[in-house]
Amino acid sequence: DSNGYEKDDRRTIWPYRDWVIDAFNRNMPFDRFTIEQIAGDMLDDPTREQLIATGFNRNTMLNEEGGVDKDEQRWLTLVDRVGTTATVWLGATMQCAQCHDHKYDPFTMEEFYRFLAFFENSEEPVFNIQDKVTQERVRRLGERIAELEKVLPQLKQDSDAYKSAANALTQIRAEANSLNTLTTLILSEKDAYPPTTPIRIKGTFTNPGRTVAGGAPAALPAIKGKKDRLGLAKWLASRDNPLTARVFVNRLWQQYFGTGLVKTSGDFGTMGERPSHPELLDWLAVEFMESSWDVKHMHRLIVTSATMMI
Repeated sequence: DSNGYEKDDRRTIWPYRDWVIDAFNRNMPFDRFTIEQIAGDMLDDPTREQLIATGFNRNTMLNEEGGVDKDEQRWLTLVDRVGTTATVWLGATMQCAQCHDHKYDPFTMEEFYRFLAFFENSEEPVFNIQDKVTQERVRRLGERIAELEKVLPQLKQDSDAYKSAANALTQIRAEANSLNTLTTLILSEKDAYPPTTPIRIKGTFTNPGRTVAGGAPAALPAIKGKKDRLGLAKWLASRDNPLTARVFVNRLWQQYFGTGLVKTSGDFGTMGERPSHPELLDWLAVEFMESSWDVKHMHRLIVTSATMMI
């Protein structure tokens, strides 16, 4: 709810938080939950809720101090998005490859920037979150404002009719302005394709090198179809991806038992812990996907298990 850093100004992000709560309450399939957060704006004719879902990407810190380089600040937000997305869905410490090849896991520095390229092509607008009822109310208020603005010049300024119309206009404008302030932060996509970004030599913003296009790390299955942010989202939620389902069910296990089957729930890499029960982790991941990514099914499965009863 605030930007961080020295000014720490307020931001309106509660609509995204409400979206997350509602998604879990409605048992939204986890693959759809993933796609709408990463690239809901790129779906065909996206709904208001799908646009709000992309607020996930806007939860980065934002430095608004005097003298800040806006281009560098944007780059820092992109770096944050790569690290957060990789940790949340892949259980990977991909941010360690920002300045050099990963010291332990099979991620090269080039692959870090290929991942970052998916977000380079995005813009960061402020979105008016009015629902249909509010939109209709604003439209009617606009019509009434136009009528009063047309009538006022025809009235004598010292007349009761003029005073009444002027007072009504002031009140209606105030209501319309208050309704128009309901906004939140989302992502939108530029028309350019494919998404590209320069490799920053030694991870330094001021030292750009050759340009690379978006793509998945070579150690993981390739992205099928269009390689843009929507393609990335679908790849994360694909059955071909060996990590997403395992990472999520491990976190569910951690919630109930305090420790995941993989203790390092945010690091499934070489420096992370090995799973205590790898066959169980695999089985849970497959069950999750076979259930059409049904989150509540997995909750019920765990809480009614013999393990929970011990």
